[in-house]
Amino acid sequence: MSLLLKIAKRQIRKNELSDGQIIDLIRQADQLLLEQIPANTTAGTILDRAKKECSREVVRARRTVFQALIAGVHEVRQDLFDSVVAALLNEHPEWDENGYAILLAGDCRRELDAALEGQPVEVFTRAGESRLPCNVCNVIMCGEKYLSLETFTVIPMCSECSREQTKEVLNGKI
Repeated sequence: MSLLLKIAKRQIRKNELSDGQIIDLIRQADQLLLEQIPANTTAGTILDRAKKECSREVVRARRTVFQALIAGVHEVRQDLFDSVVAALLNEHPEWDENGYAILLAGDCRRELDAALEGQPVEVFTRAGESRLPCNVCNVIMCGEKYLSLETFTVIPMCSECSREQTKEVLNGKI
């Protein structure tokens, strides 16, 4: 099933086809005898497994990128970025096509820059809409998502908690 899984993961990374089209592609690969779909397994199951594996890989890669960027926060940004991309490509050579590693590292750099400037990564409410509690202090209702520098995920967070975590990172406490 490894070839079918590779086909599905590649299509997920390219982000050009719908789930139904990827399932059709897996079935075609099975019909062309590139690799047989194992008994008691469906193309949908293979797609779900590929999505989970891609998600795990991206989470690990994001953590690696953020840790490297935070460790080198005072270094020359472009040199650091190039070395981070090279490390990603070393770990995942298949990410070279379509510039996937560069896009992932670029998103991480943009999110970290926003966090260090105290800016939200995403605004998810407009005036008059309900707000969510801050995931850090659970007290203040917020309408923005900030990068958590502890988990490296984008979560609802108040600006006060965001500023506090940024100070901790810059002072080397995280």
